[in-house]
Amino acid sequence: MVREISFPAQGKALAESAGAFFILDMFQTYIIYSESKDQYYTGHTSVGAEKRLARHNDGWTQSTKSGIPWTLKYVKSFRDKSEAIKWENFIKAQKSRSFIERQIASEENELKN
Repeated sequence: MVREISFPAQGKALAESAGAFFILDMFQTYIIYSESKDQYYTGHTSVGAEKRLARHNDGWTQSTKSGIPWTLKYVKSFRDKSEAIKWENFIKAQKSRSFIERQIASEENELKN
């Protein structure tokens, strides 16, 4: 996960004039898959999809514990947390495995790029 370094306005101007660059916080919607349960799980994260996957596989999430091991199948990044949550909720609202699999196969899937 890459985070923006916060500076006061004058500090940011000084850092930029010195050639520094800034990367904004990113939020991601992700889809993971459990082969043992033949099931997908959709979520969002601010820590990065790979780190979040590791947490799922370490048993941090009660609802995914029984499906360990999980594999990361889909990632889409957003600048705003609210947008990542909206996309997560939209995917879940479809209640469709075929919709999820189309997203995994789509050009929007950052794992494919």
